[in-house]
Amino acid sequence: MNTEQVVVEGKDYTRTVWFIAGPQATEHPLCVFLDGEYYLERVGALPILQELITSQRIPQMSFAFVPSNGPPSRHEDFVCNDRFARFISEDLVRWARNRASPLRGERNLVCGLSLSGLASAHMTLTHPHVFSSALSQSGSFWWERKRFASLARAFPKISSRHWLSVGDQELEDNATHPPTGMRQEFTQVAGVQSAVDALKASGAKVRHHVFHGAHAFEPWRAELADALPWLCSA
Repeated sequence: MNTEQVVVEGKDYTRTVWFIAGPQATEHPLCVFLDGEYYLERVGALPILQELITSQRIPQMSFAFVPSNGPPSRHEDFVCNDRFARFISEDLVRWARNRASPLRGERNLVCGLSLSGLASAHMTLTHPHVFSSALSQSGSFWWERKRFASLARAFPKISSRHWLSVGDQELEDNATHPPTGMRQEFTQVAGVQSAVDALKASGAKVRHHVFHGAHAFEPWRAELADALPWLCSA
């Protein structure tokens, strides 16, 4: 897969993004990976994506890997931040459509892990016509006392598709996360369960995957080949 590094400028953000253009003759979706540096370097997503496309388990698509810009930015951008959601859903998608025409402008996929898993689910709520599916790997839905669940229940009808995973050993609570001192009062398991319940109650299609393990890259890598085809099967 041919990856190019490009600068995407928006109203509020500028990010250097790794981009892989999809087929130029066929309309196709965009798949955005938040925490893109982790997906490329630690998850090892590229060979998995190549195999999924070659075996036709997912359709051909364009891919954008958006880096986090470091720990302080993660604690700002990925916590249901409407400005960052607009940057991804409007500025980045508009840029990608100009670069990889005929990229479609709706029914795309957004992926994230840990805090960016929270952000990916949030983007389907605020921009449902752009992103109809979200991968949230060990999403930090414990944030702000499970605030995401309240946000999801405020939507009268949610039609998006969600793969929410968590490890059965993700049981830490009453923790403080540097560099901002973000407070985690609930376990990852409890936070993800709250998101699953809220999304289902509002009509979303949800796959709740509990894997054996902790908050780590290995189980996220292992589930990727199953999660993406399920999310693309709508």
